[in-house]
Amino acid sequence: MKVNTIEQFKVLEFLKSNFEMDCIELELLDRYSIKVTDKTGDILTFRYENEKIIY
Repeated sequence: MKVNTIEQFKVLEFLKSNFEMDCIELELLDRYSIKVTDKTGDILTFRYENEKIIY
């Protein structure tokens, strides 16, 4: 996946280190956030804020 901002890049790096990327779908929401959907349809949004990943 190609991201558009540094904040999205930081979220993506977090996701790569904590999730099996073949098992999730990603959607860019805004300059700070990525939405993650797993194979069961559960959704979680990850956001880079104040130098931390928030979910």
